[in-house]
Amino acid sequence: MRSGRTAIDLACGNGQWTRQLAVWGLKVTGYDFSPEALRQAANAGMRDRLSYARWDIDVESIPDDLRPSGIDVVTCRFALPYLDRARLLTDVGRWLADSGTFYALVRVDVQGADTRPAPGPDEAAGAEAFRRGLTEEQIQSLGHGWAHRETYSLSRWHRAIMLRGYGG
Repeated sequence: MRSGRTAIDLACGNGQWTRQLAVWGLKVTGYDFSPEALRQAANAGMRDRLSYARWDIDVESIPDDLRPSGIDVVTCRFALPYLDRARLLTDVGRWLADSGTFYALVRVDVQGADTRPAPGPDEAAGAEAFRRGLTEEQIQSLGHGWAHRETYSLSRWHRAIMLRGYGG
């Protein structure tokens, strides 16, 4: 990623990915609805070009700094199953610059049975509530209205989605 570009990390949680984007030279804002997650993110260390803000994506108005065509990169890791995807992808498409890219990571929900791996030792008690996924059909439907769409199978349980050119 080129230095000097702007990024938004939606549902940033404790800010681990947000901080990585800043290390790569992007000016990045991480948004999350949880004050506790944002406190943890801020306590993990602030950097130049990095900020955090509270925002409940599905409930509250879009922040003023998310202007049309003003963002180069938008990321969303593991939060799409909890959000109004149609609305979010429309909004993201409007925020992105012409050459902008939306990246998302999602867990795969295998229909018929929950055969996902058990939570790892680093997952807190109650973490299962945060392991919701999308079906393969839902994942495939995410690119409607975008000129370029790529999906990468990272494992049986994880997909990466990249979208460019909203409305193209």
